[in-house]
Amino acid sequence: MKVILFGGCVIGDTFHLGRFEVVAHIGRTAFSSAFAHRRFHFVDQQRLKALAEADGESAWSIKSTCRDLDKQARPILRQNSYDAIIIDYLGECRSLIALEGRRAAMTEAFWPYYLAEKTQPNHLLSKAEQIGMCSLRRLIWWRKGVRNIVKIAKKKKVPIILPLIYPATHNERGQDCSSLPLLKQKLWLALLYCLTPRYIKKISVPKKYRIIAMEHKWGGSIAYHYIPQYYEWLEQSVYHKLKKWRRRRKLPELPTQPEQSASSTAM
Repeated sequence: MKVILFGGCVIGDTFHLGRFEVVAHIGRTAFSSAFAHRRFHFVDQQRLKALAEADGESAWSIKSTCRDLDKQARPILRQNSYDAIIIDYLGECRSLIALEGRRAAMTEAFWPYYLAEKTQPNHLLSKAEQIGMCSLRRLIWWRKGVRNIVKIAKKKKVPIILPLIYPATHNERGQDCSSLPLLKQKLWLALLYCLTPRYIKKISVPKKYRIIAMEHKWGGSIAYHYIPQYYEWLEQSVYHKLKKWRRRRKLPELPTQPEQSASSTAM
């Protein structure tokens, strides 16, 4: 089954396991940025790439950041052939940078460039505004972005699946890792989930799997880096959700899933 991913490392780790063919992964962005109509053209992308590489950012991270600056989400979704879109809202927890009616996600690859350029005399980025989550503007922009992806999915006649991802508050040793910033993210995500259009099918991951891994490919002891069983369960659940969706519409059956381990793989 061919899918397009729109979101962060959780769905990236889940759906790069091999049971789904990932046509494209639109990451390092947010609905409130990716579907803006105008490019964020204030950035020298070659300099951004050089600074991000020097800071240790991956090629995928840099490419995704440039896609966000150029507002490539719509063309990717419109021009490719796929069977489903799988999304998450973790990007809505990122800050945005706004300038002259244009906006972009403040990503890990963008940050070194922003720090270097905003201190330059008369540089436009020195006048840019950073906009965090939990604001009315973010909510309005997010809603417009979600409506855009739903419109594209309806035209393509494909489903959209949304795992309800929350930060984990305990690790494998049972230690409490909760914090006020994580609580704020959890409440913000819960609001977005409540306001999600009905066309988007939600999947709630059991809390027993929402545990921070002590060791993880992208770094252990991080709130959104879970134990392997989390990704295993999510992949199976999405597969069965899509199978039911296709059966109701009398579409060809999905192939039987091969058995495969659920260790995280590179995106």
